[in-house]
Amino acid sequence: MAENDNRPDDGSEMDVVRSSAIELIRNAAPGLRRIRVRSGAADIELEWTALAGEPARAAAVQAPVAVEAVLDEGLHYVRSPIVGTFYRAPEPGAKPFVAAGGRVEKGQQIGIVEALKMMNPIEADCSGEVVEVLAADGTPVEFDQRLIAVRTADTP
Repeated sequence: MAENDNRPDDGSEMDVVRSSAIELIRNAAPGLRRIRVRSGAADIELEWTALAGEPARAAAVQAPVAVEAVLDEGLHYVRSPIVGTFYRAPEPGAKPFVAAGGRVEKGQQIGIVEALKMMNPIEADCSGEVVEVLAADGTPVEFDQRLIAVRTADTP
């Protein structure tokens, strides 16, 4: 068994990713609040809490949460159909279109991607529970980049 994990270590790619993530967490600098690990085309993202001297806004964006790894390949991902800047809400300061733990319906707007000064609404292509919003507000996104993870009725 992998240490700190109740799943058997069968040598699969996911077990290698899981073990590597655990080791990365152990060796990370203090203040690590989030880690995201993707296995397809290997993508690791780390996030730390704000340090002294940083703007208070950075620390207030989200309260510290437990370290998590996105390893569930059984989820459905709503992806960006274009390159641009992703916005989670209709305007600055407004409530986001969707949030983790909420429900999304097929055809429901989940965000906006601004491209060439045009605001393009992005709609969910399935219904289910929003497991995680993967793209941060106001950040650049690529074509086919995962924006949100959804657990549909078809996924465990």
